[in-house]
Amino acid sequence: MSNNVAIIDSTSDVDMVLLEMLKQGTLLNAVKYKKDNSNLDLRGSKEYVDELGLKHGLTLKKEGCFIATACYGNYESDEVIEFRKFRDDVLLKFLLGRIFVFIYYFVSPVIVILICQSEFSKRIIRSLLLTPILNLIKKKSNEK
Repeated sequence: MSNNVAIIDSTSDVDMVLLEMLKQGTLLNAVKYKKDNSNLDLRGSKEYVDELGLKHGLTLKKEGCFIATACYGNYESDEVIEFRKFRDDVLLKFLLGRIFVFIYYFVSPVIVILICQSEFSKRIIRSLLLTPILNLIKKKSNEK
C-alpha cells in the first residue's frame, strides 16, 4: 500500500457510500467518489477503495472493461458482459488481441476519469464508439 493511503480504522460516511458502490459492482465510481471526497490522488483512491473492500469481505472485480463500465454504469450490464465475452472468446486467443487488451488496461483508467466528468461525454462515447463496436461484435457472432 502506498504512503498516501490512510489506514482504515473506522467507517466514515464516505466509506459507507463506497461500500454501497462496491456492493453494486461499481468500483470505478467508488474510486472517483473517493478521489473527489479526499485529498488522495487517483492511485491512492484506488488503493483505499481496494483495502476498504477487502476489509469488509467484498470481492473486487479486477477484469476491466473500464470504459464500457463507466459509460453503461454497471459492470454487469448486458453491454459490458458482451464486451467481456468478446475479450475472452476472441481477443485473448490471439497475440495481437492480447497486446491490445494489455494496452487498453494501461490507458483506459485515465480515459475513464475524463469520461466520468459528464453524462454528455458518456453518451457521446456510447453512441459514437461503443454501440457501433458492439453492433459489429454481434453481427460477427451471428455469422458463425
